[in-house]
Amino acid sequence: MRLSCAPFPFTLPAAVSLHSPAKDLYRRLDQLLGEQHRRARGQEFLVQAFHALFEGFAPEIGAAGAQLFARQGTVFESLARAGRLEAVGSSALALADVEGELESAAQRVHLLDPLDSAAPLAYFSIQHSERPYVFLFAFERGWSRGTAELVLATACSILSVRLLEERLGATMREAAEIQKSLLPARAPEFPGHDIAARSRPAEEVGGDWFDFLPLGEGALGLSIGDASGHGLPAALMARDVVVGLRMGIERELKAAHALEKLNRVLHASTLSSCFASLLFGELEENGSFFYYNAGHDAPLLVTAAGCTLLRSSGTVLGPLPEAKFRRSFAHLDHGALLVLYTDGIIERRSRAGQLFGLERLQTLLLAQRHLPAADLVERTFAELDRFGDGGQARDDETLVIVRRLQ
Repeated sequence: MRLSCAPFPFTLPAAVSLHSPAKDLYRRLDQLLGEQHRRARGQEFLVQAFHALFEGFAPEIGAAGAQLFARQGTVFESLARAGRLEAVGSSALALADVEGELESAAQRVHLLDPLDSAAPLAYFSIQHSERPYVFLFAFERGWSRGTAELVLATACSILSVRLLEERLGATMREAAEIQKSLLPARAPEFPGHDIAARSRPAEEVGGDWFDFLPLGEGALGLSIGDASGHGLPAALMARDVVVGLRMGIERELKAAHALEKLNRVLHASTLSSCFASLLFGELEENGSFFYYNAGHDAPLLVTAAGCTLLRSSGTVLGPLPEAKFRRSFAHLDHGALLVLYTDGIIERRSRAGQLFGLERLQTLLLAQRHLPAADLVERTFAELDRFGDGGQARDDETLVIVRRLQ
């Protein structure tokens, strides 16, 4: 089979958002592939993951068949097959056909243009024990190219990180310490404002973060974010975003430019998770708040009159090589609260499966809005624990509260 290889252009379909649906997709894949990783390791894990991926997502991405290869000598020999593979036409890929593309294909989905077939094909490669493994998919006519790319690229990232976790072992504990060192030990003193924050990972290593950046001239930078998934892959991206934002804002002092550059760096990364949401804002002593939202949950502005969602549009960081970010504005009157949070807060579940939800968070904040920021943070986490009734949180939980003093 002769193949012409080219990078898969990422054109997201209109029906797929880069915010909540992308996170939902990641969670579905992470749960599916995580179940396989609990049962097997190494090559056996990849074979089981291959079957689970095809069975679970073939209709969604329009896949007619799939094949898993591992390099053996000068060819990639077949380890597993699924579905209809008439379009593939061979149980082995010639090494010369794809070897030159394997390095560039890492963490990327590539389109194969078979010269003897009209059926579209795509593949991604996984490196394990110094052997490349190739996941090849044949698609039906009328397939959704963007949806397929998003699913396969996300699966590629999760599989790579699961294998990385196997190699790291006890290093996970060291990663947790590194991540903790990135979080501010305490909230800063900022004239006219009371600030508090807390982040609690769902696993030993989490993917949420918050940060404070002194900007000089009576301004303070605030950031909060959530890398897709949790555990090591999310922690790697959280580290990249925190460090990159600190360097970019300090050097550039132009947040939009810094975010665009950071997005390009994350898009090119091969060791991080798939994407991250981010809210970055510049708070001034007079209560003015200029902010940029990269696919993150809308902040809350809480006053005696009620809660207002500070909505703004923007894509998450990572999937697209080029992205633009627009500045939005809000103002904190005296006594007002600015509340930044990750979706682990509002998506905490009770033992019965009920979500904590945004409305319950708003009710709590309104009722307790006169508390100092630190007390309100602790009261919120206590209410989350009471609501969860001792159940394990499924996602990292992070909360930042800013009160403008009277």
